[in-house]
Amino acid sequence: MTVDLAALLRRGIRAAHWDHRDLLIAAVALGANLDLGDITSITSGRRPPTAREYDVLAVTLNERLNDIGKDHPMRLWHQLPDT
Repeated sequence: MTVDLAALLRRGIRAAHWDHRDLLIAAVALGANLDLGDITSITSGRRPPTAREYDVLAVTLNERLNDIGKDHPMRLWHQLPDT
């Protein structure tokens, strides 16, 4: 089974009530070296994220979800099957 990383990230964005720009701002604040084009390409599936990119986006989303009272639904790279 191959994991659809783009779909996982899109679900996280929706659960966080964010758009791509919100994710970008928060991810950069955590040290990500991404731009809006990267976020769009990754979440659309046009390019796969690196393990580090995926993890920083997942952590960013988990922090937001925690802030709004939700659990951490985003698994990290090493927790996903077949990555």
